[in-house]
Amino acid sequence: MWTNIVNFSKSFAEVKEVVKSGRKAFDFERLTPMPTEFKGYHFFSKRKGESEKQSESRFYENRQKYGAEAGCSWMNKFWGTSSNCFEVEVLLNGFKFKTTWGTPDIVIKKLSEIFKDVEITVQYAEKSSNPDQCGTYTYLNGEKTQEDQDGDMELARQILGFFYED
Repeated sequence: MWTNIVNFSKSFAEVKEVVKSGRKAFDFERLTPMPTEFKGYHFFSKRKGESEKQSESRFYENRQKYGAEAGCSWMNKFWGTSSNCFEVEVLLNGFKFKTTWGTPDIVIKKLSEIFKDVEITVQYAEKSSNPDQCGTYTYLNGEKTQEDQDGDMELARQILGFFYED
């Protein structure tokens, strides 16, 4: 489980309007919508009444049409994580949310392409027994301008809100 804190240097009110979907404060689908074919079918599995050959054919067709065989691989390819964000909190100048399998670097890049003059800084950490999966990166004008993946234990503590034993 990854916790991400995303801060915007300005224009946060505009950003909130772009990423909001219904009751959800931040929805990756507002930036890159998931194909309907994958909704409810995130993993590589046969659907009810489908033969093995039909499944393989569907995976092949999905790969040709959408660039991925199933929802999970599509999300990882187009969002950088295997799920939409969840447990979203709106902060003063950004969001705090959780994702699976990683930080949503591709979503943040897309936001930076839309809001070109806004510096977007992401702090992230994975909840594990060792805070080696944490760091910071910054985007401006669709380009990553800074990245630090030093596994800083203090940063992990701040992001996750609990303490690791040194």
